[in-house]
Amino acid sequence: MPTSQVVTLQNIIYLGVEDAQTGGKRFINIALWIVQGILAIVFIFSGWMKAFQYEKAQASWPWAKEVSRGLVFFIGIAELLGVLGLILPQATNISPALTPIAAIGLATIVLLGAVFHAKRKEYQEIGVNLVFLVLVLFVVIGYELTKNEMSPC
Repeated sequence: MPTSQVVTLQNIIYLGVEDAQTGGKRFINIALWIVQGILAIVFIFSGWMKAFQYEKAQASWPWAKEVSRGLVFFIGIAELLGVLGLILPQATNISPALTPIAAIGLATIVLLGAVFHAKRKEYQEIGVNLVFLVLVLFVVIGYELTKNEMSPC
């Protein structure tokens, strides 16, 4: 890379996709797996609590007291299924194209959550939603840039 070129996230991602001889592909692959792992941990915790520990969910999230138990359960199950789709297709190399689809599903959940919190003026929660939205979109974009070249580290 020429010294005059500014290093940005976009340049690093493109370097990772285009320059396999310098280990760039490995870099983006590792970054994507780290982000997917973080998202999996968060959504497993959140989804499990919403789906199977309703009382704990109500204690942790005030909004869970104000919506139906069925909706909280549905969101939890959707998050858990999203985690499966985020990890298993790539890890097993069985239909790996399902990974970005699962990530888009999780992005939808997070985006709808941000809208819900905005209507309730819960601005701190919106910030949390936006952080996870950025991480999920990183997985979608990273997968599209590497297109079927990810493999478990």
